[in-house]
Amino acid sequence: MGGPAEPARPEPGEERGSFGESAAHGALTSAVSPKLARWSAGWAAALAGAAVAGAVGIKVTAVVVVPFVLVLLGRRWWVGAVAGVGGFALFSVVSGLGLGWVGALRGTGELAQWSSPPTAVGMTVGYLLRGVGLGEWADAAVTVARVLGVLMLAAIGLVALRHAWRHRGQARVVVLACGWVMAATALLGPVFYPWYAVAPLAVLAAAETDARRRRWLAVAAAGCAFLTLPNGLGVPVLTKAVGAFAVTAALIAAAVRSRPRARA
Repeated sequence: MGGPAEPARPEPGEERGSFGESAAHGALTSAVSPKLARWSAGWAAALAGAAVAGAVGIKVTAVVVVPFVLVLLGRRWWVGAVAGVGGFALFSVVSGLGLGWVGALRGTGELAQWSSPPTAVGMTVGYLLRGVGLGEWADAAVTVARVLGVLMLAAIGLVALRHAWRHRGQARVVVLACGWVMAATALLGPVFYPWYAVAPLAVLAAAETDARRRRWLAVAAAGCAFLTLPNGLGVPVLTKAVGAFAVTAALIAAAVRSRPRARA
């Protein structure tokens, strides 16, 4: 008889990352706090800039909050900008990492999991291509889907930033727009882990006043908790094909349902 089966192990990236990102989440939520926007002291703007610098130093995708923080700071935006640039430079030197994170970005797309909607669509197309004997195009399908996801994220970011600028006198509206862009960044990126949702959900929950939307945020938070098993293995790793087709079907259903109905 053979020995006991070796337990499944998380894929690279699943068993690490949440610790450092906890600091990034704290820095992000502090930077976009409406209270900082209401304080007139220059040190508050400097604190916001330093918080963003720390978050970007830990996780580069945090850069999406920069324009929204500058909008929140109003006339003190330059103080935040100087503090942010200086803080990022200091963080890079003190940590000893410099710009090493640039090279690390290349490994971001190595994993293919359906928890990222664009990747799920690409995986589904890839499975279909394999079914008709065109498996060599499967990886290209995932790449194209991810590029489309980034383009969609850029469009969402521009629309949200325009909305925030038009309502720059209303801190809650600016923070809410920032929160939705953070959520879009997490979901439309090449990979998604449950802890990616912590900061967006926290910011949205703090700024959202609609009870119905707040309930949906709670549902999303609960759903993320079930994406990782107690042993650290992610559910998307165990259900790649099933999950990819399920997510793609859900996206198609949502698109059809949201389509404007023709009037009689």
